[in-house]
Amino acid sequence: MFGAVGGLTCLLMPTFDRKGVFHALRSRHHYGTTGTRLHLDVSAKFSSPATLFRDDPALPGTEGTATDQAIMGDIVECEQREIALQVHVVGSAPIERLVVFNGTREVATLRPFAEDRLGRRIRVVWEGAEYRGRGRQTVWDGTATIKGNRYTKARAVNFLNPAKRLLLKDGVELAWQSVTTGNFAGFDMWLDDAKAGELAIATGPASFSLDIAKIGWLEHTFEAGGLGRRIRVFRLPDENGQTHLDATVNVPLDPDRDNPLYVRLTQEDGHQAWSSPIYCLPKRRQGSAKQSTTRVGRR
Repeated sequence: MFGAVGGLTCLLMPTFDRKGVFHALRSRHHYGTTGTRLHLDVSAKFSSPATLFRDDPALPGTEGTATDQAIMGDIVECEQREIALQVHVVGSAPIERLVVFNGTREVATLRPFAEDRLGRRIRVVWEGAEYRGRGRQTVWDGTATIKGNRYTKARAVNFLNPAKRLLLKDGVELAWQSVTTGNFAGFDMWLDDAKAGELAIATGPASFSLDIAKIGWLEHTFEAGGLGRRIRVFRLPDENGQTHLDATVNVPLDPDRDNPLYVRLTQEDGHQAWSSPIYCLPKRRQGSAKQSTTRVGRR
């Protein structure tokens, strides 16, 4: 059963009590969100024998048990080169995308809608920071100008500071004040004509022009240096009411290293969630010393 602690960390607890909370935390059976109370469940199925560990098997005295499945936070030793990762999401707002990771590598990107549902809505997102630590904020104050087309409406995404706003001007220009410190912000705009004209973005970190007809399923990314600073532009359905997502993704495993498998969910309203990794470790040879590069520590 799931419970919420502080609205930011959701736990998979055997019981709704103090003992259940600490069991879930120490087992890493939880996921984090930016504040929204959504439901995220990630599990894995194993077609060959696997061993489940409560803690890092490199630690002395750690014992394992046989298993054919794992949930968020589990540490599993297996021989498979590929596993089926199962994801179940119930969002608090329409889902924009879900990305599956093996460590820092993106394995798959899932969307709850088909490409043929894309319409007149364009999303522009800026994100990142100057560097780690204090003073990392990036100022994205800028404008968007449409040539040969018009927008019928526009809506801000993740404008967290009420003093910094998205300003609509006569259907052909938008202006904004915005700062990111590693997060993202942006806007949606619905065009009068889905394919006509040109979109020009001007900000301090990055400026560019883009043919609107070329904006589609795959996003256009404009790098801006710093720590993950970039602007992304892509198309969405005119209306997306999909708050549920169920999927199975076959994830290749690297036999020479640990494989931390997790997902990152992004909702249309800007809220995100990350699952704790399922740590898939390569099977150790009989008689070999215990070796593990996993970074799962005691809690």
